[in-house]
Amino acid sequence: MSQIRPLAPELAAVARTELNELESDIASKTIELRQWIDEQPYLTARTDDQFLVGFLRFCKYNMDDA
Repeated sequence: MSQIRPLAPELAAVARTELNELESDIASKTIELRQWIDEQPYLTARTDDQFLVGFLRFCKYNMDDA
């Protein structure tokens, strides 16, 4: 997971409390989402790490919503 820009400490705290982001889950959830996207032949989506983390933050790390 080398392509993720680090968050400022204040934003990291917000991500933890309001967006359910756990440092230990970021890699596994981005891999899971990327695999799901790759399995969908009708989707053409960006799959870079930074975009997927942003999308997961938008969905509050709820994989069903993502």
